[in-house]
Amino acid sequence: MGFLDKLKVGAEQAKDMAVAAAERAKDEAKELNLKRQIANEQEALGAKAFELAEQGAIAHAELEPHLGKLRELTAELEAHQSAEAAASTEEQAPSGEPAPKAPEKPAPSPPSASAQPPESSGPSSTPPSRNGPERPSSPSS
Repeated sequence: MGFLDKLKVGAEQAKDMAVAAAERAKDEAKELNLKRQIANEQEALGAKAFELAEQGAIAHAELEPHLGKLRELTAELEAHQSAEAAASTEEQAPSGEPAPKAPEKPAPSPPSASAQPPESSGPSSTPPSRNGPERPSSPSS
């Protein structure tokens, strides 16, 4: 078997391996997508079950621990949001006007166009220096 024949066989094997890898990747992507869709539907189902349980439309002993935890977390969130709202109201001055804010730092000004190197849309016609950036020469006295 000559060199070219061996090269052809190797190329064919590489092609077969690439096709097989692409098929596996496609299958894994489809599986991941299906798992994501299932998780989304389970989340929607759970939200609907919670809504129905709160309305009294469904009840089951196995749901009660989860419903209790959701009610507890919801109450905690509402308390936190109420505390934040109260704190923002307290920040207002007694006259009903907002309290003066601390001075804001001015936004940094963008560098001038002359300070930035020109953007290149393709390969540069001059190769970059191997010794680093050019330094301005200092006048000799």
